[in-house]
Amino acid sequence: MRLHSMGEQAFIERLKRHTSRPRGVIQGIGDDAAVMAWGHGRLLLFTTDMLVEGVHFRRGERDAEGIGHKALAVCVSDIAAMGGRPREAVVSLGAPADTRVSFLELLYKGILKAAHRYGASIVGGDTVRSPRLVISIALLGEVSKKDLILRKGARPGDELWVTGGLGGNPKGRILKITPRLAEARRLVKKFRPRAMMDLSDGLWTDVGNLSRASRVGARIYLGHLPVHPFAVREARRLKADPKMLALTGGEEFELLFAVSPSAGARLARAGRRALGVKISKVGEIVPRSFGIKVYAKGCVVKVKESAVWKHF
Repeated sequence: MRLHSMGEQAFIERLKRHTSRPRGVIQGIGDDAAVMAWGHGRLLLFTTDMLVEGVHFRRGERDAEGIGHKALAVCVSDIAAMGGRPREAVVSLGAPADTRVSFLELLYKGILKAAHRYGASIVGGDTVRSPRLVISIALLGEVSKKDLILRKGARPGDELWVTGGLGGNPKGRILKITPRLAEARRLVKKFRPRAMMDLSDGLWTDVGNLSRASRVGARIYLGHLPVHPFAVREARRLKADPKMLALTGGEEFELLFAVSPSAGARLARAGRRALGVKISKVGEIVPRSFGIKVYAKGCVVKVKESAVWKHF
């Protein structure tokens, strides 16, 4: 079997069969970050992400800082989705031997600027020769035990919400992403989501990931999706439905979260004031037997797998 026919999630599940959870690991493979006991009411978070030239970005001298920023920001987004704060990071870089040093200096400048912005510190790393540019960052974070949010807490009757607009990052190539760090902290403190994750694989796929972790089903209402202005323009060019682009796009790095109906009512009353960013109710959690379905004007809509964001 080839990786493209198996898919990312099935491959991860296959690898999980060969791993164990050591003492002190509260959450291992299957969430935005691993969670480990630390003491004094605190937990340690650990995540890693990789950007590959030609897959996640196109190399250009003027894009170097942006590539560096994104490399760290996607890790920060994972920490945010757990309700935590970023701490220390190590940066591993693979680059062709003829890469301009000035380009790499600008790339690291972008990483350092992002670290300063989000409260992280770069404390080490590695460099190797590679046929194409690859940046891999591993990031530690911290969270109090009472503030930890996992993917697996959603219950039937909960409401599904997202931050920001969807469908605005075609093929994952946009570098200017903003991890919802402050928004996640505010959400945890004031509205206590039962489950949360960042939207790295698109709404359709990540509702599936959250539902799988929580062992529930979900209804998604196509008409409620907040469409990014880029998705509107792209839909016009492709003669497609912008709502479907918002449903199936990827690498938006917004927050997807499930809250109780009472918390949802308070979010609805507060609107944008709740988190300081646009928020939208996009669906609801239902029993697992229902599966995951998309509705438009009261009818179930079939989602074409060919349109869904996929890594392989």
